[in-house]
Amino acid sequence: MPQQFTIKKLTGLCSIQDLGRFTAQHLGFSAGGASDEYAFLSANKLLNNPNNSAALEISFAHLTLQIETTCTIAITGADCQTQLNGQAIKHWQVHHLSAGDILELFAPKSGLHSYLAIYNGINSALWLGSRSVTLTEQALDFSGKQLTNGDTIPLHTICHNPQIAFPPA
Repeated sequence: MPQQFTIKKLTGLCSIQDLGRFTAQHLGFSAGGASDEYAFLSANKLLNNPNNSAALEISFAHLTLQIETTCTIAITGADCQTQLNGQAIKHWQVHHLSAGDILELFAPKSGLHSYLAIYNGINSALWLGSRSVTLTEQALDFSGKQLTNGDTIPLHTICHNPQIAFPPA
């Protein structure tokens, strides 16, 4: 079974972000990185991930994901009224998902950026030391492409940790 999510529906912007590529600005490339650093870092902290683990940045979007593997996630940032298999789930805490689950994030009522972090992060290609995707570098065909319906989000082999719980049990 593949270690991935599949995008079933996406309206708005959704991209893979980490803290950015600060070592390439002298070459004329933008740093990129998470727009809401506090929410991004908080999502990774909830999962005990390294600070720079790549996550999805959902920017005032409606996103539906098919979960293809058992995994552990956290959602932070703007409250996008997230549902797991049609049932509301809370932000700013850890959730354990199973293969076949449907995760749906709606456009937030207030705020702009929401973050979906996965235990061990997203396993997309590194470019100049970062997994962040920016529109400028996309247009030049350097840092990946815009996410769209049918795309898959690659995860690391180990993306589930049943030991992590927040709030604690």
